[in-house]
Amino acid sequence: MPPTPMANTDYSDWTDDALRAAVSRRSKKDLTDKELEKHTQLANRQQWIALLEDLDRKADEVEAARKAQITGTTEAAQDAGWQAFRFFLLTNGLREEDEEDVEEGLGILRGLGYGV
Repeated sequence: MPPTPMANTDYSDWTDDALRAAVSRRSKKDLTDKELEKHTQLANRQQWIALLEDLDRKADEVEAARKAQITGTTEAAQDAGWQAFRFFLLTNGLREEDEEDVEEGLGILRGLGYGV
């Protein structure tokens, strides 16, 4: 299954400890050393939430760029969780023998962000 967009996460109900842990974990993974040094000085809840939201947006941008590079139907279907484009079509009630159905399947994959 394709990853869920991260930018929709609502951090407002998270505890301070959960926010600190998420900032620590995500910062080490997603920031350069210089950015990490800047963000280790975060002092309040709003700053932690803003940083996590920024990291989420960056992760979504990277994912969108990755998916846009996938131009083959089989590769796109596999990335989306199916074994092949044929099975993707069948799951969506489409037939690979019908040109309009194939075009509709391609449209669905494009709507998911793939470059097919």
